[in-house]
Amino acid sequence: MIEVRGLRYAYPDGAVALDGIDFHLNEGETVVLLGANGSGKTTFVLCLAGLLQASSGLIAINGIELTKSTAPELRRELGLVFQDADDQLFLPTVLEDVMFGPLNHGLSRADAERVARESLARTGVRAGYDRPPYHLSAGEKRRVAIAGVLAMNPKVLLLDEPTTYLDPPGQRDLVTILASLPQAKLLVTHDIHFASALGARAVFFDQGRIVGAGTVAEVVERFTWNLR
Repeated sequence: MIEVRGLRYAYPDGAVALDGIDFHLNEGETVVLLGANGSGKTTFVLCLAGLLQASSGLIAINGIELTKSTAPELRRELGLVFQDADDQLFLPTVLEDVMFGPLNHGLSRADAERVARESLARTGVRAGYDRPPYHLSAGEKRRVAIAGVLAMNPKVLLLDEPTTYLDPPGQRDLVTILASLPQAKLLVTHDIHFASALGARAVFFDQGRIVGAGTVAEVVERFTWNLR
């Protein structure tokens, strides 16, 4: 699904955030990105999503290289769920928020509403569609944010610290939701229990490089002290 070779990204002040990343994500696979704050995980995800443009290197999605010209098409393949759900929820009601993407991709209002309701049901939201998103709990906001991404029918889900602000029951619900989804997933997290529940494979970032890879248990055992 995703192939990355030699990816580099430097901020305008010259600080190097990614320093030669090689990575791949297979169809249907869940991979966890671990590492300390500032190690490059979120920058990497934003480059995959086309929100940041790499300084050099290659990103290919389904065999198509990500460039300025291919970015609009390839962004449809990826669904990005931000760390803070409030960054994604901005319309007056839950239903309108989830309909926003399908409407902008040309669906009729009737079809967009059908898709939105189906996506909300997949994330366990079956009522309260007329509620303002800012009235929702953290867990409800997370479900609606994921539903908004699913309504776009992506092949890969990119989730940045998805357990942020969630209490233990909310985290357990999120594991159940994500485990039920067929898409390949890339999870940025510091939550080892969450990572272990979902991830088939993990990579560890350190100072803009991937310095280790393996099962979640292997990577945690080898590198978890670096998270402190």
